[in-house]
Amino acid sequence: MRQKRWLSVSKKRQVKKSRRRDFHFHDPDYADRRAREGRGLEARMSEVLVAMQRDGKIHSFKAHAPRSTEDLGGHDFTVDFFKGEETCSISFGITISWNSYKRYFQTHPGQECLKMFMDYSDEEMEQEIMKISLK
Repeated sequence: MRQKRWLSVSKKRQVKKSRRRDFHFHDPDYADRRAREGRGLEARMSEVLVAMQRDGKIHSFKAHAPRSTEDLGGHDFTVDFFKGEETCSISFGITISWNSYKRYFQTHPGQECLKMFMDYSDEEMEQEIMKISLK
């Protein structure tokens, strides 16, 4: 089977309909919009983690900068949870894309990733974080 080639979505009309199955089409505007949504979700997650730390539900957290070594290793956040008298650290990634969520486990096997929607409430985000602390 031949590998599909990538074309800009602006060139889609130049490809015959019968041949479109041979191509992947990339829409840079859509990709930029989704990237902004993902960065917004990370900012919201930081706000939720600050509130959790203030309420004493977690010990501390660190948000890793985009394109940092940790981020490229699949860790958007590292959270220190209370486990009795001790603390334990869990690093995880977050995504808004189903395809990115599936690809995450192929790229970073054995690591945690949370798939979240933009309309999640702060309480739902907090529950997702607490779920991974129990693992």
